[in-house]
Order: sequence, then structure tokens, then C-alpha cells
Amino acid sequence: MLESLRRGFFSSLLEHERAHGTLSGEVDELTEWFLDTMADPECSRLMLSPPFIEKYEELSADPREWARWVREEMERGDRELRALAEEELNRPGAAKGAEKPRWRANLTIYTPSHSIRAKALARWNERFDDVQLLWAEKKDRFTLQITLHDNLPVSSVHGRLSSLAKIVLACLNIATIGYFWFEPPGFQKEMFKGVRDLEHDLAINIDFGESFWGTGRAVALTDEMIDRAMTCMMAFLPLTEEEAAPIFGHYFHGLAFIAKSDIYYNLDQMARQAFIFSLFEALRSHGGWNGTQEDVDSRLHEAFSAIVPEREHRERLFKSLTVPGKRPSIRPGSP
Repeated sequence: MLESLRRGFFSSLLEHERAHGTLSGEVDELTEWFLDTMADPECSRLMLSPPFIEKYEELSADPREWARWVREEMERGDRELRALAEEELNRPGAAKGAEKPRWRANLTIYTPSHSIRAKALARWNERFDDVQLLWAEKKDRFTLQITLHDNLPVSSVHGRLSSLAKIVLACLNIATIGYFWFEPPGFQKEMFKGVRDLEHDLAINIDFGESFWGTGRAVALTDEMIDRAMTCMMAFLPLTEEEAAPIFGHYFHGLAFIAKSDIYYNLDQMARQAFIFSLFEALRSHGGWNGTQEDVDSRLHEAFSAIVPEREHRERLFKSLTVPGKRPSIRPGSP
């Protein structure tokens, strides 16, 4: 249809110039606008929408008259959008207690480490109205739906959506000791599509080494895991950005390193280091750690004693926080 309009427009232009004796070969202003607009995918879709096609037929298939109408309609639409945006920017926030839902966004969350169950997601949704985990009918993903209220200006919508999405992902990862991310992880890819033994003319499988999460690790997402994630959510939601950034900043660096660690380049050790820094910053903020090397062991034992009662087991666990034979280099405020 668009090609038909293009041909019709040029035929109309030629007839117009012949009628006025102005055959110059030059493209007039309306023609130039029409060509530029057609080249834009969004604009071309609008031009092919039913109301625009109906107007074309109403104008007896006169491309030039239709092009003038299209330009006027688009300019009118732009003016209305600008007025709406200006009105939204100047709109006062709703009074406290009188807010109502205004903004809603969906995004897909993927996990190779856990098998999603609708029942577990429903358990979360009973607790949080504005942050819903929606069943996507696939075991390796779900839809994260966030609703914001009209006390938030449009200029703050993206930042708030991003912040809430990251908090939800952090809580799920912490609670499950798993991996949830905004896209399928790179470490699930294969570097070579096939390896062949030429001597025996056989296709073979070669293990190129495990990645951070290995393979075939998916376990069911349980009610207990969701409960831990909700507890984590309630603990971190009240934190200010300044309080949360030192902990969650490192934690998300670790998740991002895992997301980009693939068959081409392994970033697992960088992810591990980021998680360790996140733990140390949590100790600093909530565990009373003063930032010195001498104080870190006692604070770790205090923090984990309720989870791992046996000191011997805790010491074995803490060995994973250092490179064998070395102690971590730690100083107050270290990133």
C-alpha cells in the first residue's frame, strides 16, 4: 500500500508540474516532507492505519491533497502531545492518602537456576499489590508487573520502575541463592555448533568447563524461597538510596558480571569478588563492622551464627570469601 501511495504521489506531482508548466526536476517542499516521513517506520505505520487510508479514499485518491492532510494531522498530534507533556510536568502530586494507580509497566524476568511455579508467584502477589510476579506459562521466566501511583511525576517514572525492578531481582536472587535476570544469560550459549571426529566421522560432545551456575541446576521455586524474598523486600524497601547503594551496587555488579559471563569470556571471578564486597558493605551497614581486617572475622561469626550454628562449619564457609592462602584487601569505604 505504501509503495502504491509513493507511485501515486509522484504521478500527482508530475501532473501538477505539467499543469503549471514548472517541470524542473526539483523536489518541492511537500514532496520532500512526504519522502522523509515515509522513511520513518513509526510514521509509515500511522500513514497506513485505517483512518488515514479512509481519508485517502475520501479525497478521491489525490496523493498531494492527502499528503497535506496527513502533515496537518501529524502536526496537530505533535501539538497535543507537547501540551499533554507540559500539563503532566506541571501537575501537582496527589495528596497523601488519596493516590490512585496511574503508571504500569511489564518486563520479563528469566532464570536458568529455578523452575517457576504459579502457586509460589501467587504467594508473593498476595503480599504486594503494586509489584506482581505474573505466571507466564513457562518454567524459566515470569512477568514482573509494577504499578506506580499518581503522586509520582512522569519525570520520575522510569527511575522508580528501574529501582523497584532491581530490588525485586536482588531479593529473589538472595532468597533463592539462584540467578534471576532481565534477559537469558550468556553462559547458556554454546560456542561451537558442532565438533566432529574426522577419523571416525562422528559428532562428539565436549565439556568446555562449567560456568558460574553450571548446567541442569534448575530447582523448583518454593513457598519458603518466596517467603525469604518477601522478608528481604520488607527489609530493604525502607532504606534510602544512600543506605542501599553500597550494598546493592556491588550485588548488582555481581549479577551483571554473571549475565555477561559466557563461553567467549569468563567473568565469574569478578562476579564473586563483587558479591564479597556486597557482603562486607552489609556488615559495615548492619553488622557493626568497623572496616578493619582485625574486626571482620568476629563480625562474620556474629552475623552467621544464627544461620550456621557450628563454628567449624562457619569457618569452612568463610574460606570461600578469600583466595586460598590470602586474606582479602579491605579498608573502610572500599568499592
